[in-house]
Amino acid sequence: MDSKKDAKIEQKDGTEAFETLENLDSGYTKYFSKKNFSLKSPLALQIPLDSSNETIFTQTIGKDTYFYYYTPLKDTEEAKKLPSRLSVFYDTSLSSERRNIKAEMALLKAYISKLTSSNAITLTVVPFANTLKKEKAFSVTSSNIESTIKDVESFIKEGGFDGATNLDFDFTSITASDEVLLFTDGISTWDTSFSAKNKAEASAKNASVPLYTINSSASANHAFLVRASRERGGQYINLCTTSVEKALESLLNNPLRLLTADFDGSAFSEVFPKQGSAVGENFALVGKLLKKEGSIKLSFGNSSKVSSSVTVNVSSIDSVDSPFIAREWAIKKISELELDYEVQKENIISLAKKFSIVTKDTSLIVLDTVQDYARYQIEPPEELRAEYNRLISSQGGAKVSNAQVQNSIASSVYSKFEEFRTWWNTSVEEFKKKKGGKAKISPDVTTNTTARTGSRASASASASANASASANASARVTADSMESLSVDMAARPQEEVFEVYEALAESAAPMASSRIEEAEAQSTKEERGSIELQAWSPDAEYLSILKRTRKDDMYKKYLELRKTYRASPAFYMEVSDYFAEEGLVDESIRILSNLAELELENSDILRALGNKLVEKELYALSIPVFKKLVSIREEIPQFYRDLGLAYSLAGYKQEAVDTLYSIVCKTWDSRFAEVQQIALNDLNAIIALSDGSIDTSAIDKKLLQNFDMDVRIVLTWNTDNCDVDLWVTDSDNEKCFYSNKLTANGGRISRDFTQGYGPEEFCIKTAPSGNLKIEVNYYGNHQQKLLQPVIVQAEVYTDFGRPTQKRQVLTLQLDSVKQTFLVGNVKAKE
Repeated sequence: MDSKKDAKIEQKDGTEAFETLENLDSGYTKYFSKKNFSLKSPLALQIPLDSSNETIFTQTIGKDTYFYYYTPLKDTEEAKKLPSRLSVFYDTSLSSERRNIKAEMALLKAYISKLTSSNAITLTVVPFANTLKKEKAFSVTSSNIESTIKDVESFIKEGGFDGATNLDFDFTSITASDEVLLFTDGISTWDTSFSAKNKAEASAKNASVPLYTINSSASANHAFLVRASRERGGQYINLCTTSVEKALESLLNNPLRLLTADFDGSAFSEVFPKQGSAVGENFALVGKLLKKEGSIKLSFGNSSKVSSSVTVNVSSIDSVDSPFIAREWAIKKISELELDYEVQKENIISLAKKFSIVTKDTSLIVLDTVQDYARYQIEPPEELRAEYNRLISSQGGAKVSNAQVQNSIASSVYSKFEEFRTWWNTSVEEFKKKKGGKAKISPDVTTNTTARTGSRASASASASANASASANASARVTADSMESLSVDMAARPQEEVFEVYEALAESAAPMASSRIEEAEAQSTKEERGSIELQAWSPDAEYLSILKRTRKDDMYKKYLELRKTYRASPAFYMEVSDYFAEEGLVDESIRILSNLAELELENSDILRALGNKLVEKELYALSIPVFKKLVSIREEIPQFYRDLGLAYSLAGYKQEAVDTLYSIVCKTWDSRFAEVQQIALNDLNAIIALSDGSIDTSAIDKKLLQNFDMDVRIVLTWNTDNCDVDLWVTDSDNEKCFYSNKLTANGGRISRDFTQGYGPEEFCIKTAPSGNLKIEVNYYGNHQQKLLQPVIVQAEVYTDFGRPTQKRQVLTLQLDSVKQTFLVGNVKAKE
């Protein structure tokens, strides 16, 4: 045995030589040190197994017997027929800057050198990010390889590394080629699966063209890269763990594959790896043995032709027992399930918990005490098992049934729904009568802002805070408005407001039927008024620079500016808007898509992206963004509303209703109280305006009523623990806001969300003539560190819930606390 080649350790950057380890009788050892050294890629350590014999291990847990079979394999590769037409798809998204482009180009050069040793080839290069970019064909011979590689690299970098990563393409059917190389980290950040065009493209399979996936980034979606190459008869090459020389061998040869694994299904189950998997020199097979013994026939080959076979006899009696086999089986199964992660997510998490395996969904679970193990239902060490079983048993006895949970939720939801119905059934005359005429609220809110400083210091409003808000609101109401009510009704706690509503409802009961008929008749008329939103006009220096740049040079200038503003979400949003104004639509979308690449699971940035896509009416693109938000922050109800509205706007009405109703049926943190009613308003309007095809059988009939109205305004924002306020001032100069929740004209504002996301909702069933002025005030934030402006979205509806409903959206940023921005006006018709 050659002691200098038995094991090795190296830095995998495609250029450095191996550091060999000494082979000692007791094992392997290597000492090395470096000074002033920066590690640019992972270290790889390879130690060969000493045994050259077949080995079978088993582990029996209860009635389950897990087995592990190992055998070394020889001649695992054979030379393949080399392509004369090669296509290279090169990921040029923003995150691709982190890849080892030097190693990738070295591999491409080495491969082309082999391909052109006897004949010229056609090389087609297609850069891509959120979309496919313009392709370019190169004719390559053995004499122009150096210049071609330089031209290819220049062509790839020409458009810059910019935009999100879209992997929804069928790369093997886009160009005419014999083979495809896909250079990417496999992390898709731009999902176009809701695009009919892409669905059609994805269905055009061309399995005869092999696909090789090549990655050089330490952070990658290895499961996607393995699955994509396996499905198309290629291989996944990871340049972080293999050298350029070894990678070249993979491109030049067909790997040995497990062609078949024949066994009796009554004797074995869940055997891995699956048929068709590429195998290496050290082959391992795992599975479950259902009987005391059984046999499996394995067939191997480099193509469809079998080159070797072996029969494996497994016995639960005559095998080597090991305590690690069940976990090894679970690791192999998870690796297989991860190839279809979204579908298998729950199974993966369940296996990871049971066998204590780190996955991306279980890696951050802290297990300090036996209570932690019981909380997450993860099998503990043997010494904690007795107490664990006791805790699990006690938890099961105290578990609340789904019916009990639903009843608890329904009680709160029904109460708020009836309160809203009472408001909706109350006439303007009754509102004015009870408020003693039209209240005059000054536009200056300095007094109110000061008063609210104390009341907003904590998450929940205290009695003293309510009193403070009431006193200040009362001080701003004119004397004649106090004849009927000694305290402004809208400044009272919400519970007191609806006590008045209930009293009004009793006196207004004879009018309810006629009011409903009146609303139905009005729904067929022309919309109540027009919406004029104030254009957001940021004064950033980079916009001034772009304004002074020729249109043809703007994208290049943007790439230069990005070096300074790379981490700023506002930069991409504002520049995207400006490019759209200049008619550069494709560039505008690509620039905006960078938000998906900045921080993969930053909910603030993702929500800003989703809302901006909705504003641009790119509804199908916004759906995957909001689906991801729901997945990573399932405790935030506002993200479900975002997804529900995106579904509706994209035409998926049933999915919209089902998603919105899920908000109603869940219990949320107290800081999100009453969000269910806003979701119900959305849900019922969608149902009312549908063609009757929506299935509402799962929705409680007592919650099905469309509350149509002249004007509805909904304010949301992207940042948690921030306090943003919606102000609406009517033509009588009465402001509806947190300290004046109900106006004399019947304008109503929802609960004040002081800790993040909103939504805050203003509703008025019958708007007075004149303008409704809409403003947004950035009251404050409770975050320890706020690195970016708060991105706010205002949805403005006229004739909400009626066939003539009109909706406009404005997205803007609030940079500093106490800042007020004029959103726009709703002009009511006389």
